[in-house]
Amino acid sequence: MSTEWRITKVGDITDVVTKGTTPTSIGFKFADSGINFIKVESISESGLFRKKKIAHINNECHEALKRSQLQAGDILFSIAGALGRVAIVSADVLPANTNQALSIIRLKKESGVLPEFLVYTLKSKALTEQIEKQRGGAAQQNLSLSQVKNFGVSLPSVREQKCIVAILDEAFAGIDAAIANTEKNLANAREFFESYLNSLFS
Repeated sequence: MSTEWRITKVGDITDVVTKGTTPTSIGFKFADSGINFIKVESISESGLFRKKKIAHINNECHEALKRSQLQAGDILFSIAGALGRVAIVSADVLPANTNQALSIIRLKKESGVLPEFLVYTLKSKALTEQIEKQRGGAAQQNLSLSQVKNFGVSLPSVREQKCIVAILDEAFAGIDAAIANTEKNLANAREFFESYLNSLFS
């Protein structure tokens, strides 16, 4: 693979870097159903949406929060609370909106950047080090949109991005499978132990 990588900033490859608002701060209440409202806790550490942790708002609130209406392919990056959680908005969670704890990163169509590649970059140690440097060792538990725009990222060609994403996807799928098998083995061992314990006292 080529070694020619370009260095740029998130703000230079995006059309939008913004965030949402808490509905109650503008006079709306959460609803039992309706438009999906994504919070930090709605995203797992591995970047999946936790459907049971997604809140809801009504259409009127969704229209009032037009700036933070999500689109398929948007990248959500947590900037408050659990910093650094990342997810790509998929069509199955739309229509959806979000609050101020999640930044919305919308790539330019001509950016030459795959959303999946940027997600892995935002999860990388290099990005974590940038966050720590910007925090300066302080107990600050949030990032500004300006800081997100100034994140430095290294980008290879689209072809190399696809190769890297495929390799990482396969690696993480293997890790997830290993974790699932370990959890299953632990559950089986616990069940066997409890059965054996019960037989001793029965």
